[in-house]
Amino acid sequence: VIFFFFNDTATTEIYTEQIVGSVRCVQETGLRLFADEIKKESRQNMQKYLDQNTLLKKAFIKLNQKTKVLTETNEQLRQNVQVYEEEIQKERMLNYKLELRIKQIGTGEEDRRGYDVY
Repeated sequence: VIFFFFNDTATTEIYTEQIVGSVRCVQETGLRLFADEIKKESRQNMQKYLDQNTLLKKAFIKLNQKTKVLTETNEQLRQNVQVYEEEIQKERMLNYKLELRIKQIGTGEEDRRGYDVY
């Protein structure tokens, strides 16, 4: 058996260039895959953010609507209280006049102007 060892620098350079080119290709592919993964993760995170933002907007709208209803209800209650207070004041005035009239009838007094007090 005879072995021939052929040492050609040109062939070695070609193989070296191919290996270096392959390494670069692998590195670039790895970087592209890594970049694609980062982009995908970024898109997912952005979508989560948008979904959360949408939910927050909906919650804010509902809260705003409820606040508006409560404000309107509060205003209506305030008006009702005012009406009731006016009615109570009128009722007190009528009771006061009635008490005066009862006292006049009981004592036989009349108003100085010549007519009964109501």
